Parts: sequence; C-alpha cells; structure tokens
Amino acid sequence: MEKILVKNDSHKAEHVISELQEKCSMINNVIPSLLKANDIELTPDNFQMALLNPKGIKKVYYSTLNEKINNFPNVLQITARQEADNAINNILDTLNELELSYIEKRYIVFSGTICKVNVDAIKENFKRYITDAKEIEVFNLVKQAANVLNELFKGDIPLNWTSIFMAENGKLKVNEDLNFDYFANRK
Repeated sequence: MEKILVKNDSHKAEHVISELQEKCSMINNVIPSLLKANDIELTPDNFQMALLNPKGIKKVYYSTLNEKINNFPNVLQITARQEADNAINNILDTLNELELSYIEKRYIVFSGTICKVNVDAIKENFKRYITDAKEIEVFNLVKQAANVLNELFKGDIPLNWTSIFMAENGKLKVNEDLNFDYFANRK
C-alpha cells in the first residue's frame, strides 16, 4: 500500500516532547522519594502503579503497614492506622498532581523505575499520511499544479495571483487581460 506524507508538524512534536520530558523528569524525582519516605518499596510495579493508578498504591501502603504493626498492641495499631490515613491522603494528593492525561500516557514508556518519553511515537503522531489511491491522485495533481505555478512566479507570488485565471463552464482558463509582460520580463 502506497503511503504519502502530506504533513509533518515537527515543531509541535518537539514542543510536546519537551513538555513531556520535563514532566517525566519531575515524576522520576518525586515518585521514588515519595515511596521511600513512606516505606513503600520502589519496584517497577509500584512506580508504574503510583503514576498510572495512584489509588492502587493505597493498597500497597496498607499491606506494608499491616505487616509492620501486626504484633503491636491494638491501641497502637489503631493510632498507626489513623496516622496512615493522613499519610496516604498526602501521598495521593502528591500523585494526583503528577497525573498524566490520557494522551500523555500513550507516549510514556517505562524502564524499571524510570518514566521515559516515546519520542518516535510523538513525532509519528504529528505526521499526516494519505493512503487512498484517489486521494493520492488528487495530491499529485495539486502538487504538479503548485510546481508549475512556482516556476511561473519564481518566488515572487503576486497578491492577486488568483486573477491569473478565469472560471468558465466549470473550468479554469487563462485570464486574457493578464499582463503577460510582467511575468515574462521579471528579474
């Protein structure tokens, strides 16, 4: 199947890449520190869960807490769980600030406990292709017309360039009142 690239918005892609790399850098700093400060093991699964499903980290936190306080007296367990509620709310607040949009999530890849930007996927997203045979035929005709007009104008497109043509019976024809000398004798 033939595929023709008709648009490549590389500037917009670079902007998105830059913003997302900045966000990943923040994520890569905040999540490990946050997990460590709250005695949650930094594993690839916990890192991804913290970013993609913050509420899931709540279960991990309470599981770790329950293991640690299992042998404590009941009164200390109750106190520890009350403190844990405050801690988990703070964790979730911090993780919610790092939340990625649905689109951003499509362009994130993980390598262990590191969040990275899938640069190639973003660049590809800002390209537009046509694959339909009829669309390709139209594209080629428009490209051919543009090339001929570029040759005629030689880099100096007049503001009223559409007045070069006249429309008659559904077809374009040459405007007979055109100043042909202007185009013939330009430097």
